[in-house]
Amino acid sequence: MRPHKEVRRNDILTAALDLASQRGFRQAGMDEIGAAAGFTGPALYRYFRSKSDLLVSLHERLIDMQLAVAMDVGILVDENPTAALAWLVRSHAASVLDNLDLYRLYLHERSELPQEDALRLRRKLRPYFVTWQTAIQGHIGNLTPEEVTGFEGAVIGVLHSPVDFPSKLPKAELAVFLERAAWRVLGLNEPPNVSH
Repeated sequence: MRPHKEVRRNDILTAALDLASQRGFRQAGMDEIGAAAGFTGPALYRYFRSKSDLLVSLHERLIDMQLAVAMDVGILVDENPTAALAWLVRSHAASVLDNLDLYRLYLHERSELPQEDALRLRRKLRPYFVTWQTAIQGHIGNLTPEEVTGFEGAVIGVLHSPVDFPSKLPKAELAVFLERAAWRVLGLNEPPNVSH
């Protein structure tokens, strides 16, 4: 994609996310999104086929960030699963706190995705969840697949909690709190002292 077109797409995605955070994605119309991005609604269709296409692209933006974290953890999962898990917990907490509006959209609007796109995005995100599951199994050991999935869901649920339960804690303190809460789910009172 040409750089100018990519910049325009990002402008549109940013405008859509801003409007969604103010009133909800369903209430933001294409003309309004176009105006917020600096051009008319019909011009929007040169960049996105539909409002659903726009929603898919916003979800894809978040998934790409998560996959980058999984790539960063890489081989560490096999060598030191506890260190890998510490990296995943810290990175995911930071990502949520840095991108609250995007996570809110992801969590609240994913049921609105067209079924084919939802399946494709779930397949794309699978390596991220496999990385979590491998790290959890390596850290705790002797878990059934169902238990691993349960721990994964519980930890990620804790890390996603600021989306629906805003905190008055400063961001840095909230990050530490979320990290500690995630480790308590995993059976430790404090995050492990590991170097990444």
